[in-house]
Amino acid sequence: MRRFRFQANVASLLLAFLCALDWATSAVAQSTTLTGVVVKGRKYTGKVMFRDANTLGLLRRDGGLSTYSIEDIESTKNLAKRFSPYSRDELEERLRSEFSKGYSVAFTDNFAVVYPPNSAFGWATTFERYFRLFTHYFEARGFVLTRSEFPMIAIVLRTRAEFDRYLEQIDLENPANIVGIYSMKTNRIITFDQAMATSPKRANENLLTVIHEAAHQSAFNTGVHERFRPVPRWVSEGLATMFEAKGVHNSIDNPQFQDRLATVYLHELQGMIAEDSFRGNIKSIVCSDELFADEPRTAYATAWGLTFYLAESRPQAYLAYLQSTKRGKDFSRDGDGAERRLEDFCAAFGNDLRDLETRLIQFSQDLPTER
Repeated sequence: MRRFRFQANVASLLLAFLCALDWATSAVAQSTTLTGVVVKGRKYTGKVMFRDANTLGLLRRDGGLSTYSIEDIESTKNLAKRFSPYSRDELEERLRSEFSKGYSVAFTDNFAVVYPPNSAFGWATTFERYFRLFTHYFEARGFVLTRSEFPMIAIVLRTRAEFDRYLEQIDLENPANIVGIYSMKTNRIITFDQAMATSPKRANENLLTVIHEAAHQSAFNTGVHERFRPVPRWVSEGLATMFEAKGVHNSIDNPQFQDRLATVYLHELQGMIAEDSFRGNIKSIVCSDELFADEPRTAYATAWGLTFYLAESRPQAYLAYLQSTKRGKDFSRDGDGAERRLEDFCAAFGNDLRDLETRLIQFSQDLPTER
């Protein structure tokens, strides 16, 4: 997932970043032991997650997933050791080696954060705070969460240029508009210090990026979403955009209904409704992720509107639907097709999408806004 900044009346929108995992049907049971592989003369270790005729997927001890072409693998060996994440000291050593030039590493209960030591923004404590607010939201609603097997890693680069170079290395398009990403493949957040890179006034941009990307990372590491199973993009992005509102991520200090509105998306949604261009968007994002690539502003506003409406008006059905998106096997395409996606959605919310659309439109038109 990636956070964008658009140069338009809408201050910032978010586009999804789904790493190019090969969602192949697993041909072997996932291992619980440590395996060593030699690929083009280099040695790697991890837990085998899947293997088919073409690809081997190896979960690394830092939580990242590496995929290797079977043709490039020279040997594999069961190391007769139980797979376990790196210890804190081991992970810190590896991160310091990877980001050795002028970066600090800080640990919290749930995060390992790499950041510029002269940044005035409290990166580690902020990531931890919004993770705890995220988990509180779901626990308060009876959603059973799991504890992450790995520390969640967040990388905060010093400058926009360093961030752009990183994006170029992973062949991400339109890097100029991106200010943060969460990668399911590496299980890392990557961003840069916008206040340090531009102006202290941009500290709020840092906060918005943390909230959005931490919501993604938290969801995929606590069992709200399953990291290695396909989840409709509207589900993951709708949840992350909903959490940007202070009344959602911190309802104790912001108890008013209006505090739960993410106004940047609400204004976009109300504009579409006023222009009579909203009809059909719900079915579009439920059945396919294509709208996020073709019309991102429309897709994100629709995803926020649908998520917020369901969470407010049908909370139990919404939570049950989140649970249903986790069914299936890891690295399987089960549930990823349009027909299956629509079937799952209708099972949770009813078959009459036209009626749902009408209700959401009325709900959105009645929402208070401040411009």
